[in-house]
Amino acid sequence: MYAAGDCTGDQQFTHYAGFQGAIAARNILLPLSDPGVKTGEVPGCTFTSPEVAHVGMKEAEAKAALGDGAVRTVVRNLKDMDRAICDGTDAAGGLVKIIFKAGDGAILGATIVAPVAGELISEIAVAMAGGVKMPEMASVMHSYPSYSLSIQTLAAGVYYEKLKGNAKLYNVLKKLGL
Repeated sequence: MYAAGDCTGDQQFTHYAGFQGAIAARNILLPLSDPGVKTGEVPGCTFTSPEVAHVGMKEAEAKAALGDGAVRTVVRNLKDMDRAICDGTDAAGGLVKIIFKAGDGAILGATIVAPVAGELISEIAVAMAGGVKMPEMASVMHSYPSYSLSIQTLAAGVYYEKLKGNAKLYNVLKKLGL
């Protein structure tokens, strides 16, 4: 039996239904089956002004599943993003919020409220699907000024906090301006 879209009872997004349909067609035509995408990795966006996008677990869900101490959250407000300031959208009250595991930095989810949230959430979805962790996101170069730079900035903060655990290395890098 094959199904796609709203009849599955899963998340009701056009892009998800299209993806499910392609997987169903491939499974029908090819002898191997493709399990598709994990439900928690389906990005969604409400195209309001500003847009509101989400992927993965929300903070409360992550803490309920893993415990308060096992979950960390980082937030960057739109008013602190150079691109938002240039565009004049910095007063819109938007943000980028990423939820991740405290121990290894594995990304659990994200919520983004910004003019381009629907575009930005895909970067988080790709990172989650590829197992890219927060400290690794710091080494992915982003253009300046861009809304997506906020993701790299948040990841860099997590990376540098981790470095502070090794005070000698952190102080050497700080002296070098890195």
